[in-house]
Amino acid sequence: MLQRPAALLTLLTLAPAPALAADAFEVRMAGRTLGREEVAAADAALVSSASLQVVPGGPPFRYEQRTSLDAEGRFAGYALTSETHTLEVDLAADGVTLRAKVVGQRQERTVAGAGPWVVLDNLVFAHYDLLGRAMHGRDEATLQVIVPQALAVLSGTCRATDGAPVSVGGVERPTRRLELTLASTLVEVRVDAETGVAYHVRVPSQQLEALREGVALEPRPVPISDPAPGRELEVTFEAPLGPVPGTLTLPAEGEGPWPVVVLLHGSGPQDRDQTIGPNKPFRDLAHGLAREGVATLRFEKRSQLLVGVLRDRASTAEQREAALGALKAMTLEEEAIQDGVAALAFLATRPEVRADARFVLGHSLGALAAPAVARRGGAKGVIMLAGPGRTMDVLLEEQLTYQGTVLGVPPAEAAAAAREQVAPLRAGLAEDASFLGATGRYWNDVVARDPAAAAAALEVPLLLVHAEEDCQVRQADVEALEAAARGAGVDVTRASFPGLNHLFMPVEGRSTGAEYFVEGRVDPGVGRTIGGWVRRAGAPPAQGDR
Repeated sequence: MLQRPAALLTLLTLAPAPALAADAFEVRMAGRTLGREEVAAADAALVSSASLQVVPGGPPFRYEQRTSLDAEGRFAGYALTSETHTLEVDLAADGVTLRAKVVGQRQERTVAGAGPWVVLDNLVFAHYDLLGRAMHGRDEATLQVIVPQALAVLSGTCRATDGAPVSVGGVERPTRRLELTLASTLVEVRVDAETGVAYHVRVPSQQLEALREGVALEPRPVPISDPAPGRELEVTFEAPLGPVPGTLTLPAEGEGPWPVVVLLHGSGPQDRDQTIGPNKPFRDLAHGLAREGVATLRFEKRSQLLVGVLRDRASTAEQREAALGALKAMTLEEEAIQDGVAALAFLATRPEVRADARFVLGHSLGALAAPAVARRGGAKGVIMLAGPGRTMDVLLEEQLTYQGTVLGVPPAEAAAAAREQVAPLRAGLAEDASFLGATGRYWNDVVARDPAAAAAALEVPLLLVHAEEDCQVRQADVEALEAAARGAGVDVTRASFPGLNHLFMPVEGRSTGAEYFVEGRVDPGVGRTIGGWVRRAGAPPAQGDR
């Protein structure tokens, strides 16, 4: 006889949901409306259908889905049909069986487990009613989350807190705010406190959200923006690929000129604050250093500027073509090093800062560029935050392996899959190839750079700053950098921070990257450590003291 998991959903004890004129979700991505998912009433099931314009100008994604429930409201089965594929999930004796038919190709997989089960498929939002009911009366739960699109079952942790009331068809309703952490993805859900009905779903990392029609949310809180502890000046400096806008932050205490630090971004297009979700780590660092008597210059990353041209509707065809060509030809030289050198040259002309005390700080991938920027720009010292100490192919394989284990893949299997994925990179990519969002030209350049050798070649002091819960850059990296630099006679200082993640923000338990989208702040100790080191390394000779 089929063994059911312990009861989790208690629909019979839930109050009835308020009536809506039409039951549907409006779906949006990056501010663009994709369409709507219509939710139909059904006994013992969650039934919905949608037509979503996921790719602008492309064919709509249409589906019909039915999530079956048993008499006690627990998950009992799932089926989705679309023009390109069908998905099915059934309870098995000791787990669930997942089946998929995609463009005529069939796959089937049975995953062991005892539940409790919920199903969350991509772009299906009626499922979140099931999650809301599962969390009824609970503040925290570990759930087995079925992801039919991926033929996978992931372990998810959901936490619930009281939310602000919402208006539903003109009637005020109490809500709860759910935070579901699923591998490296965070999903925020607002549900009815009494019925579990989902009103609003948001996936920050995908800029995806769905709002139930007839529901009016309170205005979303503006992310905390602490006032700058000093003056912030909007500046623009010239660089080989064009002007770069940025912010020069000056301390409030004391009189300048001050030592100054140029901030170099991590991977991908980034704004001057290195914004990720609600977090702005470069803004936090700039403000923290200002409190320590150190000025900073943070600026828009070159790839961000070029992507901005492509997204700007006011851009001409010629401007878009030039921006696309620059992106295709880009290496770390064009993306970070040239602009970093130009930033140092610009600062040498500013009376507010000391030309003889200019420093370079690189975070993550920016730390790979920092030594070259310092050497060519005449910097007084280098700060590496979460800097890679091994070549990027090694680091990428380790990151992919870790991501696999977070998804529940056995370590050996995850490692083998990661090696296979990285193999083309190690073999050398065609320059016009596409690999993980960048060109072969870009990746070939990055992989060829040896960060430990670059650190060893420095002729200025080096500060290594490491976060002990970093899931992207490991202890082995900071150790490799320190060993290489010390072995070459470089003046090295090392600082480690327990309990902080890759953004140097506090994290509970192990970091997966999902917490990057939970609002936080860079630990104040990081700014104090960097500020103190900069003041010491940049101190003028005794006769030059002011």
